[in-house]
Amino acid sequence: MRTIETRATVKELVHVTAHNHHYINPYFGCSEGCPFCCWEELPGWSGKIDVRVNAPELFEKYIENWDPNKVIYIGSCCNPYESLEAKYRLTRRILSMLKDRGIRFLLTTSTKLILDDMELFVAMKEQAIVVMELCRIKRIKTFNLTGYHEGIEAGNLLRQNGVTVWATLGPILPGITDIQKVLDALNDEIPLYVSPLDVSPMTAMRRRLLDAIQREYPELVLRYDEMIAQKKCEEVFEKEIHPFLENPRIYRMPFPI
Repeated sequence: MRTIETRATVKELVHVTAHNHHYINPYFGCSEGCPFCCWEELPGWSGKIDVRVNAPELFEKYIENWDPNKVIYIGSCCNPYESLEAKYRLTRRILSMLKDRGIRFLLTTSTKLILDDMELFVAMKEQAIVVMELCRIKRIKTFNLTGYHEGIEAGNLLRQNGVTVWATLGPILPGITDIQKVLDALNDEIPLYVSPLDVSPMTAMRRRLLDAIQREYPELVLRYDEMIAQKKCEEVFEKEIHPFLENPRIYRMPFPI
């Protein structure tokens, strides 16, 4: 994975969704390599990490007149706690600005590197929502075998220190993600958001996913190939979550804010 230091424009730094949600991406790219990631199709995204070294400078100007009732989202097409954060501290500098201005935010990550800034999140616990993304095939495999998942550990520690934490299994991977086991491992106060696998036949995403499953769960390759070819991902998802429909900790994505 190559690292490239870049100077972004405001338009590159801030991704505004159709619902007028403002996402800040201090990095562009991700080393997690999730085969079902839709951003893999974005030109120039895969195979490298752009470190937007001027991100804090741009962000400070961007929020000069920010409505304090609105929420900032950190991390859509990046992991704010990419391993490079230990060197560049772009996310930490952005969080410090939010703290100084009392701006509410939602940050999405998948790694325990977020714990490096534990004291900052605790100081901002009235402002922060942390979303821990748990569906990383290798980490789920380790969790299934050993009971350890770094995202669950990080989420639990943050919650124990008063930070609002949500978790996701997006997508649910039949035969791989054990919803009940994840719920049992998570702090009881952490809700779990779920979504179906969204992979179409004859796409690069399908090939990436099947290759990943071949490496980690070869016995499931035929099952996934047939499920995708027959366009039954949504149907299988409904069967997977049916036993949990009355569970107050299970929610369907997207998030409510």
